[in-house]
Formats: sequence, structure tokens, C-alpha cells
Amino acid sequence: MLGFSPSSIGLFLLAIIAQTIGISFFPKSQGFTNLGGTFALVGMYVITLAAIAQLIHRGANLSVLIPLMSAAGPLAAIAIGVMLYGEDAQPQKIIMLVAACGLIGFASR
Repeated sequence: MLGFSPSSIGLFLLAIIAQTIGISFFPKSQGFTNLGGTFALVGMYVITLAAIAQLIHRGANLSVLIPLMSAAGPLAAIAIGVMLYGEDAQPQKIIMLVAACGLIGFASR
């Protein structure tokens, strides 16, 4: 991602955090019937997409950015499910996702 400048790292973290917050609003949107939850969810995804667009504009490689976002999103969703909704986390799924993140980082060198 263009040398991993502090601002690029910050934008990546913003995208992950906004996506995670957006994910947490899916149950609160009640299938997009609750306007407050729906607007919060959509607003977080607008922030996520704006951060990704800015990273791409700054020269981030899609071949690295999108797979990292794709692996980090499910990890964040699992954390939200466990912490906020009392769901069980399957260790095999977490290990596979963490390994995927590591492989993406290794492959992008």
C-alpha cells in the first residue's frame, strides 16, 4: 500500500473500523425496516468505501487491499458476534482467517 505511510495505515484502519461498526448495525437495522439502524449501517459503509477509494487514489494495490479487507472483515464480524451478541467463535475459522491475512501479507512482498 504505497510504502505504508502513516496516513495510509490510518485510512486502512478507518476502513476496517467503519466496516466493523457497520457490521454491528445489521441486527439493529432489522432487515432495513428500522430507519435508525439502517442509516447508521449505510453511513458506516459510505465511510468504509470513501477510505478505500482514497487508498486506491493514493496508489494502494487492489491485489493487496481488497484481499486484506476481505479477510479482516470476517475477523471483525466474529469479534462483534462474540462480544456483543454472545455467539460462539469456532477456533478453526479464526485460525484460517488469520492464516489468510498472513498469506496475503507474505504474497504481497
